[in-house]
Amino acid sequence: MEKEVVKTVKVTICDVCGKLCGCGFKCLICGKDVCFECKDSNMQTFNFAVGFTGSDDGEYCNECLSKPIPSEHIDLLNAYRAIANLRNEYKAWDRDFTARSKAAEERLQALLK
Repeated sequence: MEKEVVKTVKVTICDVCGKLCGCGFKCLICGKDVCFECKDSNMQTFNFAVGFTGSDDGEYCNECLSKPIPSEHIDLLNAYRAIANLRNEYKAWDRDFTARSKAAEERLQALLK
């Protein structure tokens, strides 16, 4: 015996390309949904922690970031930007430290020969 069932499924449609996106990203200001394929060229992700990423990362579309930020969103965006600045500072420090470490180790190895 065959049974027919009507199933309702909620889907998200990318506001850039119009395709269905199973795992979309939503701009925290305007609510624009963007699929994975369109994300890199249309959104910026701000990580919620200095040392790792996760579910509290924030996505903002380039359009919203290119104009004045509404006052009700500025504190959250500034908090994300503070984390981004610290991540960049850490990466710069790590590159410098790695280069100096390598130079010191190479100098020691040269002297040991």
